[in-house]
Amino acid sequence: ARDWRPGDPSWKGGRGKNIIGALNYLGSKGVNSVYFLTYNIDGGDGKDVWMWTGPDARDRYDVSKLEQWEIVFSHMDRLGIQLHVVTQETENDRKLGGSAGLNPVRKLYYRELVARFAHHLAVMWNQGEENNTSDAERKQIARYIRALDPYQHPITVHSKNNRAPDFYNGLLGDPYFEATSIQGDMANYNRDAIALRERSGRAGRKWAIFGDEQPSANVGVLPDAVDPEHEIPRTQALWGNLMGGGSGVEWYFGYTYPNMDLNCEDWRSRDRMWDQTRYALEFFRRYLRFWEMTPENDLASGAERARVFAASGRIYAVYIPNGGAASLKLEAGTYTVRWYDPRNGGELRAGSVTAVSGPGVASLGTPPGELGRDWAALVERK
Repeated sequence: ARDWRPGDPSWKGGRGKNIIGALNYLGSKGVNSVYFLTYNIDGGDGKDVWMWTGPDARDRYDVSKLEQWEIVFSHMDRLGIQLHVVTQETENDRKLGGSAGLNPVRKLYYRELVARFAHHLAVMWNQGEENNTSDAERKQIARYIRALDPYQHPITVHSKNNRAPDFYNGLLGDPYFEATSIQGDMANYNRDAIALRERSGRAGRKWAIFGDEQPSANVGVLPDAVDPEHEIPRTQALWGNLMGGGSGVEWYFGYTYPNMDLNCEDWRSRDRMWDQTRYALEFFRRYLRFWEMTPENDLASGAERARVFAASGRIYAVYIPNGGAASLKLEAGTYTVRWYDPRNGGELRAGSVTAVSGPGVASLGTPPGELGRDWAALVERK
């Protein structure tokens, strides 16, 4: 509530200040997407969200509640935060209307969602968490959503744990899907981004590759008080996805520690993680023509698990997750070498080597400090 500001919305005589203030806080940290459920009863985890007049109704929609949702979603627009609308859970994706697929109850549900909320500026329709429906049913639902949505917002479906990239094989190339929603080990984020980027391109319809749940389910991304450095989420998931040509991550909180995924009331519990996420985005936005670059890990040698994102011959980003001295295979030319601190952000800094030449393999030297930590090198042709 302390983050609610005069002039911000509320309802019913001042209610809603906590959720509006929470979104203000996330926006101030640079967060630009929130993944949320619109239906988690019928066996779902939280058992506290539905659009209807009561938990047993399915054909009467609570217009007062949905007007409150509209207030919240409109405030997300003002803050530049995407609505990642997760419409079902693995526990209930065969419960709505008593079956999977487009039965009349589920059709009405999607029609209400699209009719009421598709006008928002950034929306992702997600067919369900750890989804169990068949590819044929997913395609049918996606086609129905797209026919209703005049704004053509992207559609995705959330994967089973560690099943990507094969989880999406039957959907690649389909005209109604645009993105992934991957649950899987953080160590796989770079591999999955590279594989699905390539596979979706070969199928004729390039996808945005997102990772949005980090197992194990009981842990996820820990509070700052427990894991102040967030070494694994930062080095493996966040930078792994982005250096693989991915489009970003959303952080899952697990259910072991306070402010977990079902009852979080204090998003400051991961304040350091939001900062480190913003630092990564600042590097890509400020220094890279990332839309022209591709993952090229084979160009690096020396440092363990070094990641390369490159427009060869022009600009290279080299991420070193575990420290060490990396070498880079370059095309002809002379290049500057500067370093970025993923843990603290800031300006580019000089290391032990400030220029290298190609063609061939050249050592990038060492970063300006903390040699055992992760660093990103920016190598630009003069």
